Amino acid sequence: LKNNWIIRLLERIEYFLYANAQHIVAAVPGIRTDLIRRGFSPDKISLIPNGVDLDMFHPHSDIEALRTQYRLQDHFVVSYIGTHGMAHALDKVMLAADRLRNQKILFLFIGEGAEKEKLIRIKEKMRLDHVRFIGRQPRARIPLFIAASDACLVSLSSTDFFSYALPSKLFEFMACGRPIILSTKGAFGQLIENAQCGIGVEPEQPEALAEAILKLYGDPILATQLGRNGRKYVVAHMDRRKFAIQYEQVLKKVVSSAP
Repeated sequence: LKNNWIIRLLERIEYFLYANAQHIVAAVPGIRTDLIRRGFSPDKISLIPNGVDLDMFHPHSDIEALRTQYRLQDHFVVSYIGTHGMAHALDKVMLAADRLRNQKILFLFIGEGAEKEKLIRIKEKMRLDHVRFIGRQPRARIPLFIAASDACLVSLSSTDFFSYALPSKLFEFMACGRPIILSTKGAFGQLIENAQCGIGVEPEQPEALAEAILKLYGDPILATQLGRNGRKYVVAHMDRRKFAIQYEQVLKKVVSSAP
């Protein structure tokens, strides 16, 4: 949005909703910190991350059929799984792919979005034969695609808004034991560092992104260890069942204090 009047109106609506809510649940620490900075009581705000379904997302060994179906054999597969939107800076990923065209590295884009047709045109114009697009997949198949990848990519634009973002698909990649290549900033970077589960680079920097991919491609032992670290971290800290119990407790507290 560019219209300042509309922005101010929406901000007033936002403030009204926060002020009149009996309780607020923030999914990432940055949002909670920002709300406290804006004058809301810390006692009114709980931090409950999205977490991950560990029963659904876990390491899979039976992936050869899928790799054969999509001709992924004999390649180091870097997968982007999710929305192909304006917020994800995927055109910069295409530039990184261009830098790696002489390596046995294959880029797999799975999903749909407003930018997908544009990305396909870029692929054709640049003749990126090692870039492939697959349409939206049933959620039940996503763990197999993750497991069939050698690394999973999380990409967001450099907009300050995304310093608060922490999409649950990151936890899904970690739960499947895949090393992460992170091209964004903010809460993501701290998590990757704490979990020791991937490599982070500045957003919208194709050269740095290509170097990170090349590092994992050339060091399979490192890639395997980062994947194991990620799985270990989410099992210990990001189990969705634990967060569901916390959310239930918040709801019970709100209900018990309601007029």
